[in-house]
Amino acid sequence: MTEKELINAFEEINADEAVKSEICEKLLSRCKKAKLIRKPIPIMITAAALSVVLCATPVVAEGIRSLLVVKYPDTAIIQENIQKSVYESSDGHIKMTVDELLSDEMTVLMTVSYEALDENGREWLESHNFNADIDNIYRITHSDMYGFGIVPDMDGNTIIHGVNFSYGTEELIDYRTENKRCFLLYYEASSRDYDSAEGKFVYPMTNGAETFFIDTKGNVQVETIALESEEVPSAYFTPTHIELSKLSFVIYAMQHGVYETTDEPGNYGGKWLLTVEEYNKISCFLIMSDGEKIRLEGGMNAVYPDEKNNYSDLVLLSGRIPENIDAERITGLEINGVVYKFN
Repeated sequence: MTEKELINAFEEINADEAVKSEICEKLLSRCKKAKLIRKPIPIMITAAALSVVLCATPVVAEGIRSLLVVKYPDTAIIQENIQKSVYESSDGHIKMTVDELLSDEMTVLMTVSYEALDENGREWLESHNFNADIDNIYRITHSDMYGFGIVPDMDGNTIIHGVNFSYGTEELIDYRTENKRCFLLYYEASSRDYDSAEGKFVYPMTNGAETFFIDTKGNVQVETIALESEEVPSAYFTPTHIELSKLSFVIYAMQHGVYETTDEPGNYGGKWLLTVEEYNKISCFLIMSDGEKIRLEGGMNAVYPDEKNNYSDLVLLSGRIPENIDAERITGLEINGVVYKFN
């Protein structure tokens, strides 16, 4: 997208001029940097270190500043749905609100705010060690009632499902006041191959941590596209389909010697056979309507074949959609030189 196109897009945003000016400046700056650094980057072998910077899709309400848009200004030009006032909890001293939620079930991004309701609440907001809760977010995955964050609800059975995910929580310091503190929470899974379309949300209150299961089925449409070609991209796998949204992608395949099933602990149900050399030969690109090719980054992992993934047994590659990519301009996919056209 050119600078002129960005400016024209911003004219359609229904927000006050100060908000539009701030977002536009940040977005133009990002686009200029992207033009300078666009180059191939090696594919990572794990999805556990996926980026926090996600391509979300909030609406800018009239005169109201969306924290998601402010945090990620490139999301302002993608005018889609964002859930507001998703969940609220109060103990008489503090009110915790999940203000914004954006999800395609695989990628979840939300903002949370705490507001003091009385003097006890103000003292708690000032003194509570949120950083300690954030540092212990990993305990949420082990069914502990402790921490501050959101993770996919797999009831601790990540080995059974074979799904990797990254997650995190950070305080938005610039929006802290005497009576209020704001946070950004996220998780990004390597696929949707787990049983529950819920996120396990654990958060601190004045009397201790509480848990709530948030519906993360999503408000971003996911399209499933079959990958068909007479050519074969690799002797190790056959691509079957891609799940594509404006937030993320998952490329599924049937594997032929990438891994073998095993009951050995720590192997997520499969013992890896594919060598690093062969892995590094795999390259995937989105093909845009103007012929441009955008390299995809992400990770590969074994999955249990079931109806949800059309009985495929390999996530060939999954991750977030690269920044500043208009998903509606994607016309195909290239894997190791083999082109799959989207109808």
